[in-house]
Amino acid sequence: MESSRKYADLLELIGESFPGEYYKKFLPDLVIQQKPGYVAEALNVDAIVRESTPYLVAIYTAGLGGTTPESSEISGVGLYQLGQLAYVINEWHRVNMNE
Repeated sequence: MESSRKYADLLELIGESFPGEYYKKFLPDLVIQQKPGYVAEALNVDAIVRESTPYLVAIYTAGLGGTTPESSEISGVGLYQLGQLAYVINEWHRVNMNE
């Protein structure tokens, strides 16, 4: 794909970002390129997941792990919950979308 070549450096960098965290937490054997972020109670991740049938996903949350608008750090519980959500989404994709 032309876009894959054009953005190869960017895709490589986001592929290396946050190993074992966010979308990668419970999916260690997949190639995942992700761009996570957080601010106050919001914990978010956008990802390209290289399953048999690749997919894009964007998860935007608020309040995971008990965070509030006054929160100044990522909640470990919220980060774990986000990883669990990513796992469930990926399992749904495997059952329903992979050929």
